[in-house]
Formats: sequence, structure tokens, C-alpha cells
Amino acid sequence: MERPPPPAATSWAPGVAWLVGASGPKGEAWEAVSVPGAGLGLKAVRAIEAGEALLSVPISSCWPTACEARRQLAALGAEAEEEAELSEEALVGLWLLEEITKGEASPFAGQLAALPSEIETILQWTAEEVSELQGSCFYAVARGLQEETDAEWAVIEGGAAWRKWRAERLALDASRFRWAKAAVLSRQVELEAECLPQEGGKVVVPVFDLLNHDASGEPNCEFEVESSGSVPSSSVVVRSTRAVASGEELLISYGPSPNASLLISHGFVAEDNPFDCVELVLTFAVPPERRPWLRGLEAAAEALSEGGVQAFEVVVDEGDGAGAGFEFSTRHNLTRACPLPPTLLGAVRLQVFPAGELPAPVAPAGPEGLCSPPGALQASREGVAKERLAK
Repeated sequence: MERPPPPAATSWAPGVAWLVGASGPKGEAWEAVSVPGAGLGLKAVRAIEAGEALLSVPISSCWPTACEARRQLAALGAEAEEEAELSEEALVGLWLLEEITKGEASPFAGQLAALPSEIETILQWTAEEVSELQGSCFYAVARGLQEETDAEWAVIEGGAAWRKWRAERLALDASRFRWAKAAVLSRQVELEAECLPQEGGKVVVPVFDLLNHDASGEPNCEFEVESSGSVPSSSVVVRSTRAVASGEELLISYGPSPNASLLISHGFVAEDNPFDCVELVLTFAVPPERRPWLRGLEAAAEALSEGGVQAFEVVVDEGDGAGAGFEFSTRHNLTRACPLPPTLLGAVRLQVFPAGELPAPVAPAGPEGLCSPPGALQASREGVAKERLAK
């Protein structure tokens, strides 16, 4: 069945009928409403058929990428030899603060006026609150994000490159900077499309950022970039995945994220999250001759994930050409459904098996591969030995 055309893209450009009273934006099939525990969300105001285009936002109307934000800030005097010390979220956060100072002159004025004065992400946590994560691998992530942000503020506050820009913005302080970075961190989405800039596709999409997360893995809406190959003609289009009743909240998926990731980036956790997991980080040296097995584990993890939580990922990796003693850091996600992922077993075997006992690096998820169930390799080898003896 041919998809219905999306609504006119200009209907959702920032500043065009953005606020309807105090309730926020309103579309033909939905309206913005307050959702307990989740801030604003979008609710259907009529019955919606599967496949309907509910929202279309031009890429050109989104918040800028980090590269474009840096360019605009540089034009205002923030020339940056220190630019490499600022994260993408920090650069776009500074752009956001600049737009806010423009008031009604900003094309994003309506949306910016609707941003909450308080945003809850890990950046707003106190040291005592962060300390409650001790004992988990997320403590290091949380502390790292806060320390990164503190270092960024030190660059902005004291760096010569930012002195001219900050001189005209006396109201900017560390708390305001954290708020802006959190606004970006909690709202950005990574888009994949050939028309997007090469430096990355993380952007904040007006109105779209009001869609809340469905933790069940079966959201009633999905999105994609629909384009003819160029940014001016490309839009983020949201469509219903099934029939939606009037009064039902419109939800998308933020991806197969565990609660800790949702908490750190978005400031909430989801009850009965099917993607929740415990992260185990193992760091060990992998000699060059064993690296084909490490790459085999990566391929096996991709094949076994089936759209869910990927059980294995190499998170610190200098490639197969790294020095012989380089230590790779690997992350293993342990879920209720799979508390002992095959790839974790494979990683342990990769460390402890003598060279002669390692199975072939191909097909690691196979019955005789590195990720085979406990006892399977031994049984396979005993079977091969018996066959040889019989001959």
C-alpha cells in the first residue's frame, strides 16, 4: 500500500504557530499534553490509521550540528584553538544560549520559550547523588561526564578564544552552561541519511523531541529521514506503526537502552525495561595473532543481538595494528533473558585457552565456535578423538 504523503513540512518549522495557549504545539492529529513523570508528550486527538504521516520537520529547521554551531559561534568572536576540548553537546548548548539571548528575533523563539527551566540529567546530580552509583560501571561514566563538563566550563570561562564572546554574556555561569548542555544531551537524536553532514547526524528536532520513549520495544510510531538527497529537501518524518486510538500517547523508541543509559542521558528509568542489563567491563591484552578471534566475537554479537541489546562491544580499540601489549576494553551486557552471554564465554576463552585449543576464528557462534555453550567444545573434541581412534 502506498504511504500517504507527509503533512506540509513548513507547518512544523520553528516559530510557526508553535505555542497554542499554554499547551505547546498542536497538529492535525495530535496535541502536546502534560505526561505525569515525563514532562510534555504528544497525544492523539483522533483515531489514527497505521502508516499515517503525523509530523514532518525539515532538516534545515533543526538545531544545528556541532560543526555548524562552532561556525556560528566563531562568527561571534569565539575563535577556538581550544575547540577540540568541547564536546558536540557543549558546542550546541552554547549555540542554544546564544539563540535564547536573541529573544523573539530567533526563529526558534517559540520552542526555546517552551524549554523547561529545570532539566534532570546526570549533569544536574550532586556529588552525593552520583556516589550512589558506586559499585557499578556507570559510576565511572557519570563521573566522567561531569568531569568533562567541568573541564569544558573551565575552557569557556578562562580560555582566550572565548573571552570576547563571554564578555557580552555576563549572565552565563556554570549552572546555566550545564542546563544548556543537558537540554541538548536529553533531546538529540542521531539520524542516518546520506544527505546529512559527514561530521555526524546528532541533531535536536523541534516538536519531535516531545515524543516520549516506549520501553516495551513496540512503539506506536517510528521515524526516518525522507529526502531526495539534499538537506533543504530532507525532513524527519514520524509515522504511526499501527492503528492508534484517540487519547493514546504517541511514543517512539530511543533504542535498546538499559535503564542506566536512560538515566544518565535522559534523566529517567523505565519500569519493566526489556533492555535493562548489568554492564561488565573487561580489559585485557590481545596479542596480534589472537585479534581475528576478537573480531569474530564482534561479528557474533551483531548476529546474536537481533535488534535487542548487543551483548558485546569493544569500547577501547586502537585497531588490529595496535602494539602487542595494547589492552582492549570490552563491554558485556548481562540481561535477565541472557545472564551469561555466549560472547562473554568467548572472551574468557580467548584469554585463557592455549593457542592450540582455540577453535577456528570463523563462525564463533557455531556449535564448535568460541561462543559455543559450556561443555560443547569439550564434547566436540572428544567426539573427534573417538572418530580418529575408531579409524
